Amino acid sequence: MCSSDLADEIRLIHARARIALAAGFATMAGLELYVVDFSERLPAWWLGLVGGLAAVAGVGLFAAGRTLVRARAIVSAAQGPAGDIYDDLPLLGSRPLRARPWLLGALASVAVGLALGGFEAHAEHSVFEGLQRGVFEGLVAAVGFVVLGRAVGARPARQSIADGTPGPE
Repeated sequence: MCSSDLADEIRLIHARARIALAAGFATMAGLELYVVDFSERLPAWWLGLVGGLAAVAGVGLFAAGRTLVRARAIVSAAQGPAGDIYDDLPLLGSRPLRARPWLLGALASVAVGLALGGFEAHAEHSVFEGLQRGVFEGLVAAVGFVVLGRAVGARPARQSIADGTPGPE
């Protein structure tokens, strides 16, 4: 079967998995670049450990990618629109969040910023460093929500608040 036979829900799951794999590969590449960048300054055992574990994780991601390609053959008998994050996580399915998806992004970004800001303030023994890094992480989370929100079902298609039917794009 071709990909046009897939139900919207399966396409959404595939999109989420592709984005997750891309993020994983970017992280592993970053770790390998870290090893190259600090090869003159850090102990060889540490660089070998980080580089080796990143390579092993990369192999795991490659295997997951191959599995995702093979999963394209899955066909759903149930056609229809894909759900979204509000369907997947009932707690988020509240009417105010569904009606204003930007509110979910804002709340999540603030939570990320506060959590990482507090962690960094403790780790660096500096409230200023924690605040600086927490604000940056919160902004990055907000940008991620804006850029990838629709692709992963966190920002659903526009809906009419009155009757819950899809509105114009």
